[in-house]
Amino acid sequence: MCRVLELLSMLETGQCMAEQLVFIFGFDRSGTTALARVLAAHPDTELLMQPFNSSEFRQRMYDILNNENVSATQRQFIEGLTKGVIDTAYISSPWFFKYSTTETWKTGQLHIVKSTISHFLLPWLVCEFPMTGVWGIWRQPVDVIDSIFRNNFQGWYAGAIPCLKETVKSCNQLRQSFPDESFDGLSAVGEVAMNFAIRSFHLFQHLPTGNVIWYDEFCRSPNVAVERFRERFGLRQVDVAHLANRDLNMTGRKRNAHTACLTARDVAEIQRITEPAIELMESRHGKFRQHN
Repeated sequence: MCRVLELLSMLETGQCMAEQLVFIFGFDRSGTTALARVLAAHPDTELLMQPFNSSEFRQRMYDILNNENVSATQRQFIEGLTKGVIDTAYISSPWFFKYSTTETWKTGQLHIVKSTISHFLLPWLVCEFPMTGVWGIWRQPVDVIDSIFRNNFQGWYAGAIPCLKETVKSCNQLRQSFPDESFDGLSAVGEVAMNFAIRSFHLFQHLPTGNVIWYDEFCRSPNVAVERFRERFGLRQVDVAHLANRDLNMTGRKRNAHTACLTARDVAEIQRITEPAIELMESRHGKFRQHN
C-alpha cells in the first residue's frame, strides 16, 4: 500500500526531503548524461550520477520491483534518499564518485538522480514515494540503437534476452505487447531493439503524463527542452545550453557521428520491434513536433 499519509506527515515535520529529489530515467545513448550534466550545471541542483550501477539494483535491473520482492537494502537506500541521506557505502559505481557533484545531501538543493538501468523500478518508486519527482528522456529508437552500435556498446546487453523473457512473463501489459513469438529470429540489432522496446514501454507506461524531455528538442534548444522541468521545481532561469554537447562516453568521438551504421533491414527490424513502445509513448505523452 502506498505510504502517502505517512510521507505527508514526514514532510510536515521536516523529516522528508522527497521534494528535493528527482529521478531521470532513460535508455543508454538517449541523452540522459547530457541532460543530467546540463541540469546539474544549474546553481540550485546537485547531480547523483548512476548510483545504481554496480550495485544490487544493477544485478536486478530486469526485475519488476514491488513490495514483495524488493530487498531491505534496496528499500533502505531509496528511503534514505527521500530523507536526505546518501548512503555512499551502498554505492560502488565509479561513475557516481567521478561525476556526481556531491556525495552528501545539500539542504535546499534539488538532487537529480540519473539512471539508465532502473526502468523496472519506477512503478514501485512512484507508489511508495509519491512525492519524489520522476522524469524520462525520449529519443527515437533507430537513433538510439544506431548510436549503440556505432560506439560498439552492444556488449552491454549480452545475455539479456532470457532475462527479458522472464520479465515479460511477469507482467500482463508486457505479455500483451510482446508475445513469445516476438522474440523469434532476432538479429543482434533486434536483440538490442527488444531490450529498448520492453524497458521503454514499461518506463513510459508508468511515468507521470508529460514528465518527458524530448531528445530532439534538447539538441535543438536545450533551454527550451528543460523549461517545464525548471518551472516544475522552481529553478531559476539559467542559460546552460553550452553544456548540452558534452558526452562522457568518449568512444563516440573516435567515429564519424554522422555516419549511420545500420542497414535498411536493421532499421525495418527496429521499427517493427519498437512499435508497441512508440505507440504507448505517443498515446500517453504525445509526440514531439519540431518547429522551424
